Amino acid sequence: MAKWGEGDPRWIVEERPDATNVNNWHWTEKNASQWSKDRFQELLHGFVIENEIGKVVIDEIEKAEGEASANNRKAKLIFFYEWVLTLKWKGTLTGSTDGIEGTIIVPNLSDENTIDEVVVDVTVTTNTAATYSLKEMIRIRGAIKIKEQLAKYIKSLQEDFTQGMILPKKEAMKNASNATKKPAEAGVKLPVSNSNLDVKKLSITTKFDTKTYEYLESFKCPPAELYNVLTLPELLRAFTNSPVESNVKVGGKFSLFGGQICGEFVELVTSSNSTFSPSAADHTKSIYY
Repeated sequence: MAKWGEGDPRWIVEERPDATNVNNWHWTEKNASQWSKDRFQELLHGFVIENEIGKVVIDEIEKAEGEASANNRKAKLIFFYEWVLTLKWKGTLTGSTDGIEGTIIVPNLSDENTIDEVVVDVTVTTNTAATYSLKEMIRIRGAIKIKEQLAKYIKSLQEDFTQGMILPKKEAMKNASNATKKPAEAGVKLPVSNSNLDVKKLSITTKFDTKTYEYLESFKCPPAELYNVLTLPELLRAFTNSPVESNVKVGGKFSLFGGQICGEFVELVTSSNSTFSPSAADHTKSIYY
């Protein structure tokens, strides 16, 4: 026989003024479908995607098919959601007033997929050379931005929507009230060093052999597209499949592969050619490839 106050928590009933779901043991479910549709409207309707190529606005959430729910079982939250989103967009190319329209479909927003596994399909009403560049901008840059908005939906579903689903226990409420009291100061004070050593003035040099390497590569694409791929951060990120930074101006800095290769733009001729001076992150800035 268990001692007094011990045993299966299902049978240890705390005194609750509301007498509701003691110890949060029983299964409770909260429908989040309509809340999710409203949240999609807040996050996606009117959302703007813009860069040097053009500007796109999500004009309408045509369909939000699916369901979502939050569940509490044994004081643990479980989430189920599965959505197919159809979004209408309108946009223009930079320097043009001609309107372009199309559709964005998200077919697999689900608790079974991570946000990186979510698919963003893009279609355009009229297929021309001009509309293709805007479509590609949405497919690459727009997909990243849309996934960021969908990640906000998932976070708010898990944090905001579930407020009050797990009822606090009596002991937790006591601990919370005690935590408001100011704790006594504790710890050991370490002696302060009086060293006058200036680390910035230290000179550290490393000698190593270098070689000059020249490489010629041909790209079968218009010069403007190649220029964008080698300068625009979102296209560089897709091209290298890694974190990048790019400040597109003469003397502007850039870094590839999470800072493993960095350098600056020496010469830029818009939509024609560009000259770089890259170097490896662990080499001195005067050593170039």
